[in-house]
Amino acid sequence: MLKTGLIGFPLKNSLSPEIFKIFSGLTGFKISYRLVETREKNLPDTLKRLRASGWTGVNVTLPLKEAVTGFLTASNRVVRRITAANTLKFQKSGIAGINTDAMALSDAFREKSAQIKDKTAVVWGAGGAAKAALWFLAKNKAAQINLHNRDIKKARALAATISALFPEIKFKIRRFSEKTGKADIYINTTPVGMYAPGRLNAVFFRASAYCDLAYRSGETEFTRLAREAGARTIIDGREILVYQAARALEFWTNKRIAEIVEFKRETVRRLKIQD
Repeated sequence: MLKTGLIGFPLKNSLSPEIFKIFSGLTGFKISYRLVETREKNLPDTLKRLRASGWTGVNVTLPLKEAVTGFLTASNRVVRRITAANTLKFQKSGIAGINTDAMALSDAFREKSAQIKDKTAVVWGAGGAAKAALWFLAKNKAAQINLHNRDIKKARALAATISALFPEIKFKIRRFSEKTGKADIYINTTPVGMYAPGRLNAVFFRASAYCDLAYRSGETEFTRLAREAGARTIIDGREILVYQAARALEFWTNKRIAEIVEFKRETVRRLKIQD
């Protein structure tokens, strides 16, 4: 039995329990998956309690993706470079962490055959998910990233971190509410459209790619507007979430999922049936 779950706050709209229930049916793994609402001040006690209770590991969501890195005894290169993790594995020797946000973005853009190299991207947010998105874009040689965030100082600090790793990338910092210019790729890493009020002041084009890490039953406003504009590449938050979860399952079980694209598509199909 895999004893797993999700930590963060708030968790009321999370689809993760349903996703891992579907995974159990598709893989034959017996999976227990619980939501454990956790604020940052309670993080040390939560990790200690879950590890002592024999949990396999946890997924991590806002606002804890950066904070959990302080408790890791092992991590992959992405986590060490961007200081953000969203999947933990409890081991005898400590806690190992990886970042499946970056993996999921790579999986989703590859599935859609969306090109990154030499493209201009718009990203909303400057938290843990934004760090992974910027890493993904920079690693795949985007030419320019326009970063929109409410806290300009935080956005500048994040851009400086990524620029130090990928000096060839050009950054422009914009206020969150500022209307975007024309770009090739638009990625929302904030909870706007899911937990948080507000809207993304985006422009929509048929040839651009739109990716929303937020999700809800049906469509977010962002993906709906992209669809209505005839955008050819739209990646909704459920697709990203399923890819994240699949990579987490691989990490916890040390078993690779064959044909991960088909695995993801079948999971998303079953989720839509439940809507």
